[in-house]
Amino acid sequence: MTSEQSFHIHVDNIIPHADKPASQEIFKIWKAAHQFFNEIDYQCVSADGKKLLNVQLKLDLSGPLDMLESAIQRSDSLDSYRQLHAENCDTEISAIIAVKIEASAGTEALNTEDAYYIASTFQQQLFLTLNLAFPGSCKLIGARFVGQNAHLYEAQAFDSKIFYNARMSCHQEAWPALQALDLPTIWNWLNDQGFSRSDTAISNINKVLVNLLKLAQQRHRFGSRSALLASQQFELLLGTGDEAMLRSRTSLILGDIPESADCFVALFKLRNDLITGNHPVRRPALISHSVNDEGCEQISRHNSTIELASSIMINLVQRLIKSGKNKFQFKETLIV
Repeated sequence: MTSEQSFHIHVDNIIPHADKPASQEIFKIWKAAHQFFNEIDYQCVSADGKKLLNVQLKLDLSGPLDMLESAIQRSDSLDSYRQLHAENCDTEISAIIAVKIEASAGTEALNTEDAYYIASTFQQQLFLTLNLAFPGSCKLIGARFVGQNAHLYEAQAFDSKIFYNARMSCHQEAWPALQALDLPTIWNWLNDQGFSRSDTAISNINKVLVNLLKLAQQRHRFGSRSALLASQQFELLLGTGDEAMLRSRTSLILGDIPESADCFVALFKLRNDLITGNHPVRRPALISHSVNDEGCEQISRHNSTIELASSIMINLVQRLIKSGKNKFQFKETLIV
């Protein structure tokens, strides 16, 4: 056991989808993250879930920052750079995140498993923070630990696709309006929810946050699991499973729902079809990054049921963060 543990998180693909304006915003977010997370106090449950550990965590994000800056300088946008990579495998898209974890004063020394567990939980919280600040800004594909005893633990991989699709859906439908939130506001709100202080989500809002991570692990095709998670998200956020009530409560918070963005009927039909076994089941897909795939992604309409649902659920979470709350409260009035 030691008071300090250092290792790297190597990310094979850290370049998210983004046109020229969005690329600049993403670079700004990562630059702000590099400054904010340079040295930060962090509280996390231990790997066995029996105690809370107080640590000081130092994160060096210069690797991702340099990679994003180089990509933008070379191609103007991250989307254009992704196409360069599709054309030439020598085009670099990886980055290294350096992590140093030190037990706070008065805290017992860290064992190896606790150190990697803290890093994994921190990685999840970092991913959510960046993507709630600017949806689609953080992509951690092919992540792996590098360092002493790193062969014993697997880093988690998350795609920015669900957040990117949500942002594009909001833009194309002109609804709902995404909220402008800074990193400290989001990070402190996540800490207030106790996101890192338990390995099991008990409160509704922590269930929502963990489900967002699970959705981010859906790499290619948003299928049955995504539909079930999305429908559960609305019930957790809005406190009802009634379709008409969900629509009404969403309108109260986000304003009138445009007809083209109303996903509730299709989402709950899809959920019911899945439960009754009436929906086709597809095999796991071959994930492709060809030039044609990259081009189609840039011009596609982001109006599928899951994409529309994700734009609503992410905006609802942003509204809670902005208000400093962990749930919405509704007052129903009975008129006789």
